[in-house]
Amino acid sequence: MSGPEMVPADLEQLWGVIQQQSGEIISLRQELVGLWAEVNALRAETASLRAECGVLQSDLTALQSDYDDLAAAQIAPAEPIALPDKWDGSGTRCDVFLTNLSLLFEFQPARYPSDRSKIALLISLLTGQAAEWAAAVLKADGIAAYSYPEFTTQLRAAFQHPESEVEVDSRLYHLRQGEHSVSNTQWISAHSPFKHSGPSTKDCPP
Repeated sequence: MSGPEMVPADLEQLWGVIQQQSGEIISLRQELVGLWAEVNALRAETASLRAECGVLQSDLTALQSDYDDLAAAQIAPAEPIALPDKWDGSGTRCDVFLTNLSLLFEFQPARYPSDRSKIALLISLLTGQAAEWAAAVLKADGIAAYSYPEFTTQLRAAFQHPESEVEVDSRLYHLRQGEHSVSNTQWISAHSPFKHSGPSTKDCPP
């Protein structure tokens, strides 16, 4: 027993369906090819981004290392420098006092970053007449109250003497010693038995 025979109209309809599906398959293949190309492009772009990320990571690591070194250098304790003894403005310690402070500020700049902080430390080490003078300078609220160089210039003008009494006495002592030595030499020369007024030819060979 055979099945029902297909009439030409049915064959034509079936052929139309097959052609339609074939077109859809071709269209899908083209879409797949396009998608595959996009996937490959995205893969290449991803690889490029990964390479850039690797470079950036290396740069970031180097920067972090530099930052750590800098931070360690800034917070590392400076070599201890003793504060100078307190000073009342007398004697000849002005230069020594200010020199010690200059060294302290040079080796510990982070502790005393401004002129005002330097002036504050200096004043804390003054006593007596020097402290009274500093208080007057601050009260006047002039340039010296805010400029460390100007403050020290005025401090030198007020308390640094060209010569101390000890230096003067020492120089006078050495000067007198020198005069005494010259006098002794002159006396010995005047009373020497070997003194003669001019060259002698008595003992000279003919």
